[in-house]
Amino acid sequence: MNHNYKIHGMSCNGCRSHVETTLSKVEGVSGVKVDLEKGEAEIEMESHMPLERFEEALARHGRA
Repeated sequence: MNHNYKIHGMSCNGCRSHVETTLSKVEGVSGVKVDLEKGEAEIEMESHMPLERFEEALARHGRA
């Protein structure tokens, strides 16, 4: 199952890479593609997860 989410505050490829790496480590996520220009993340997951799980992961790792 894939879902697209808006990501705010990314300004460079370092940000994009950080967000991709952080979200890919969330349990149940099997793939992440972040588009810097669109400010979007496409997250492939085994089953639906609440948005808060991704927000918490980003907040814990210095990105909210």
